[in-house]
Amino acid sequence: MTQFTAWDFKAGFYHRVRNIFPFGYILAKENENIRALLNGVKFKGKKVIDIGTGTGNALGLVPEEAKVFGLDRSLKMLRWARRDDRRRFIVGDALALPFKAGSFDLALAIGIFEYQKDGEGFLRELYRIINDQGLVIVTSSPHGILTTFRNLLGNRVYPVYISKFQNLTQESTMVIKGWKKSLLQHQWLLRKEIT
Repeated sequence: MTQFTAWDFKAGFYHRVRNIFPFGYILAKENENIRALLNGVKFKGKKVIDIGTGTGNALGLVPEEAKVFGLDRSLKMLRWARRDDRRRFIVGDALALPFKAGSFDLALAIGIFEYQKDGEGFLRELYRIINDQGLVIVTSSPHGILTTFRNLLGNRVYPVYISKFQNLTQESTMVIKGWKKSLLQHQWLLRKEIT
């Protein structure tokens, strides 16, 4: 039996409001940045996991030739995402991913890092599930008035300074391959550091 989360309560509202101005505009810019970071990635036959998939927005960023899985703690969020039957969906915890080490070629963690109190542990878990040539797209919320406003609205967001995120990636033995910025997020392309 899955545990009810606050996101179960918000799922329908969240799905609908994401496309209303100005949120739709912000989301489009974030998606544009992520597509730019993924430019040149070969997806054919690759295994991709979208962690914190929510209602499935990021799934649309991955071409159909990839084998894609979506994972979220909220069953109701996954019900919104399940409209696309080429994907597999799993209820799970981002800090204890139910996959063997090296299971994926690409991990997407879009809009979830900022909700992790243990950012380093989360990055270590991403590192664990990608293979040696694996890539990670992760987004983080910067410090600022908009992040403060999100906290005032009841979303517990853990913002991170760029230098702190860079340190966290080094501690989790990943390297930054690319970086973009939008109004509410920093988008990062990471890969395993092979020693």
